[in-house]
Amino acid sequence: MISIIVCSINNIFFNQLDENIASTIGCIEYELIKIDNNIENLSIAQAYNKGIKQAQFNLLCFIHEDIFFLTENWGNKLIEIFNENLNIGIVGVAGSKAHFNAPSSWFNTPLNFHVKHIYQQNNNVTEKESIGFINGSFLEKVVSVDGVFLAMESKINKFFDETNEGFHGYDLELSLDLFLDGKSNYVTKDIELNHFSNGSINYSWLNTMYNIFTRKKKFLPVSIEPIKNSKLIEKFIWISFIHKCFDNNQKRLSFFSMIFYFIRYPFSNCNFIFLKRLFIK
Repeated sequence: MISIIVCSINNIFFNQLDENIASTIGCIEYELIKIDNNIENLSIAQAYNKGIKQAQFNLLCFIHEDIFFLTENWGNKLIEIFNENLNIGIVGVAGSKAHFNAPSSWFNTPLNFHVKHIYQQNNNVTEKESIGFINGSFLEKVVSVDGVFLAMESKINKFFDETNEGFHGYDLELSLDLFLDGKSNYVTKDIELNHFSNGSINYSWLNTMYNIFTRKKKFLPVSIEPIKNSKLIEKFIWISFIHKCFDNNQKRLSFFSMIFYFIRYPFSNCNFIFLKRLFIK
């Protein structure tokens, strides 16, 4: 039995998703909880928390409305994952095996840490993206999970952090909280879906990633397996983040990020060149 929670802003997408779920979830009892954000005007964390309070069933599934399930009987497959694996935090279809001491989401980590199995539509072309599953496995442990599809049990009594405003970071912060609590997060290959849109990097994303970093930095980095060259990877993530701040004309956030970077890595060989380029910008 599954409670499916959707933060909706498009009635056409929601109705299509409703029909798709009914035809693919399998012979199980479920409920579809619609948080109509055209009326509510909530952050996605607030919307999902409202859905959690309305949910009747223990297994909670949070999904974007711009997806289409391809797997038949996916509901029973999801239930099997939770029945066969102990101490689960979150199950998703994309994520990362590491999170570094820098402001970033799961997709900003190097590719060798990525685990995902999803059909992604880009410019009306659908591409299968499948990576990170070892030796033919269908389930891999990860640190963080992408919010396009998230499943967890209500009995673990976790809510989304509502200090994350807007529509970013809710998935990352919950993933890290559960991982740091000793739970096991997973990405599965058993549930296939088509995602019709890409996320965007804007001020809201940049600000949220920086705020999550400041709250979690004393616990970072974290990973499923030991990381080689962790500091070097962190430097490149920081540099990428600062450039994204400049590209989005976020000078204040750029300034604070640069200060933090140069305090943390004062003797980096690339600091002089990096500083010169940013000064020119």
